[in-house]
Amino acid sequence: MKKIIAIAGATGNLGSKIVNALLAKEVEVRAIVRLETDIKKNKGIRTKRC
Repeated sequence: MKKIIAIAGATGNLGSKIVNALLAKEVEVRAIVRLETDIKKNKGIRTKRC
């Protein structure tokens, strides 16, 4: 069974590190962010399209 992990606050300092660490381990991640979040903050998060 494939697990998906949701990370709230994924664009924050700690959240982005958690997302990147999980992606490095080939874990499927969903980032939860506020609509008001500055799109530039996403640059610290690695992205991988499934």
